[in-house]
Amino acid sequence: MISEPGRIRTTISLDSEVYEIFKRMAEVSDVSISRCMGNWLAETADGAQFVTQKVAEVRKAPMNVMRELQLFSDTSDETLRSVVARAKQKGQTGPRAAAERAARPGAGPSAPSSNTGLKSPAKTVSRRK
Repeated sequence: MISEPGRIRTTISLDSEVYEIFKRMAEVSDVSISRCMGNWLAETADGAQFVTQKVAEVRKAPMNVMRELQLFSDTSDETLRSVVARAKQKGQTGPRAAAERAARPGAGPSAPSSNTGLKSPAKTVSRRK
């Protein structure tokens, strides 16, 4: 079998469970197992490159990477807290919040939304005779 230009053939060892996963994926994708694995690796290459870069950095300067990861974690935590705070300021949303609003005293049922996004009248009186 001749390989396609730019593609390299290689042999890898896999656990039987991993092989079965890719075998099933190849079957549902209607491609060979080799093509399926090659496509998967190509699609995840950016992530593998990032991990490789970080591992190399850790080996050279472990404390710098630890500080970088801590900063990333702190930034993510601050962002999440900010999003939650804004959501609380605007009022809760979602099914639980809707149920809580409906259970408040004096909160009557609202008119259903129409397909135009506007509220429809509560009742339409029919004048049939």
